[in-house]
Amino acid sequence: MAASSAANAQCSPKPVSSSTTTNCTGTENGGLIADDYGVRVVVQENAIVRGGFDAAIDTRSQSATFTINGRVDGENRTGFLVTNGEPYLAPCDPYAGASPIVCPPGLQTYYPWANATISIGARGTITGGQALVSRQLFNNPFGSISVSITNEGLIEGTAAPPSVMPARF
Repeated sequence: MAASSAANAQCSPKPVSSSTTTNCTGTENGGLIADDYGVRVVVQENAIVRGGFDAAIDTRSQSATFTINGRVDGENRTGFLVTNGEPYLAPCDPYAGASPIVCPPGLQTYYPWANATISIGARGTITGGQALVSRQLFNNPFGSISVSITNEGLIEGTAAPPSVMPARF
């Protein structure tokens, strides 16, 4: 029996990349990290995304859209994790806002934020020890997190409340 191809057995393309749609059509056992800007992930009906280090699906994207028509299973870990990113140092961008700003000399600290839109279809499920977690990193108190959820399916936590959305963690 021949091994199934990547397109039939998991999420493609993987790794997820900016402004691209990743389709999950089979079983993805290594979890999925969707950190790039403008990503779109579709877990098709009968597809399963499980595993991963922190969660079955982990995102720190500033603009990500997820359509869950299949199963996202974190097993004893988190099913779906939305968190802001690590702070980083970079040169000041005087044109980053609505009007030019005066930049101090040297580097400044940036605090990434995250924004996820999650739609769970009638046959979609998100499960795990904690099914859905929104977590602000302790070292990034200024980076906000926004999660919008439309749920027609099932969100089920097996070891804790299904959704955990603390202000800081």
